[in-house]
Amino acid sequence: MKRKDKQVVLIVEDNKEYQSLLALGHEKSRISCDYIFADSAENALLYLHDESPNLILLDYELPGINGLQLLDQLKKSESWKGIPVLMFSMHGTDKLVDRAYARGVQGFMDKPDDYASAIELWQDLPTFWRSNDVIREWD
Repeated sequence: MKRKDKQVVLIVEDNKEYQSLLALGHEKSRISCDYIFADSAENALLYLHDESPNLILLDYELPGINGLQLLDQLKKSESWKGIPVLMFSMHGTDKLVDRAYARGVQGFMDKPDDYASAIELWQDLPTFWRSNDVIREWD
């Protein structure tokens, strides 16, 4: 079920250091949304069986099922195919980016590598959501 009070971002990221960096970036950005981490594609799917986030921020390199494989599952599901997905990676080659867009990702970005880029990622989300007609108002 969708939360009505705040936008929710599901972040599928297995690296604890990146999780900490993104959490700190969220705190300092003062963006009004909630987030939850899933440390694998499998745990993301478990979360999605009970909740429906407004956006999924998906790492490509995950243990087990990788980001593209999870994206395939999301886009084939009637329940999840409408959830916008932004993919990120430290190794975003042109080939990987092309494959992600061909499978239905709404955006692809380099993984934030420092504090300033983590804050910028959060500050850019409202613009992304509005430009993709996902959420008209950001509180």
